[in-house]
Amino acid sequence: MQFSDGIFIFLLYTCFTSCLYSIRHQKLNVMKAPVILIVDDDHEDRELLEEAIHEIDSSIKCRTATDGREALALLQNMDDAPDMIFLDLNMPKINGKQCLNEIKKTERFNTVPVIIYTTSKLSEDIAETRNMGASCFITKPNTYRELRTSIVSLISNLKSPKNREPEFAVLTSTLFH
Repeated sequence: MQFSDGIFIFLLYTCFTSCLYSIRHQKLNVMKAPVILIVDDDHEDRELLEEAIHEIDSSIKCRTATDGREALALLQNMDDAPDMIFLDLNMPKINGKQCLNEIKKTERFNTVPVIIYTTSKLSEDIAETRNMGASCFITKPNTYRELRTSIVSLISNLKSPKNREPEFAVLTSTLFH
């Protein structure tokens, strides 16, 4: 069977547009890279945490914010919710507790694990953030090795199936000695 040039081009165009439509409208089973939001007003702490995360799993994409207000604005502009949030407590503008409260009130983000990552060791901060819905409380470690050790299991859980809600954990630098 032979086609004229016009019919061949029409069939080729039809096939091409059909394929494009399929690609655009079908859900592809592609594993997307996990995204972690790091919220901390201390530039060095943000950098160290991001470096430790990438050392554990280089496929993770990190987004950063310098305070709670910036974090909430960033979350509202993200297409998909992050897979995890590391949140400092002592920040200007909107502090960590206020930010945590807003995150947990927002349906789109209320199931995202929030890891409190702070210099505080106060039992009141631990209890309050747990009651507010935080998944874990980490007192900022003294060394990079301790930092890496404290987050390795959290990061490795990002790619495992979400079977159940993790139990609340408290990690302080005294646990590493």
